[in-house]
Amino acid sequence: YVEQSSEDVWAAVAGSVRAALAAVDGDDASRRVAGLGFAATCSLVCLDASGKPVSVSEESDPENERNIIVWMDHRASDEAERINATNHNALRTVGG
Repeated sequence: YVEQSSEDVWAAVAGSVRAALAAVDGDDASRRVAGLGFAATCSLVCLDASGKPVSVSEESDPENERNIIVWMDHRASDEAERINATNHNALRTVGG
């Protein structure tokens, strides 16, 4: 299984934005930066109805920190094979 914490990811993104803005010369970096972007691999973030993390781990995770299943996690391989075996029309543009 391959899992991550959405709170760790968000902290890294926020820290990176702060560092990028701090690296811009001048007193008003927010007016001098036209835009920032970031990309992530396809992942599934699990949250409850109130937006709090829900663990996806089968191991002990009392703080619900591991709430992302990342693209390289293959725990659903059997299910994916069954879905792909249907040859449903929708699979012509998604899946793999």
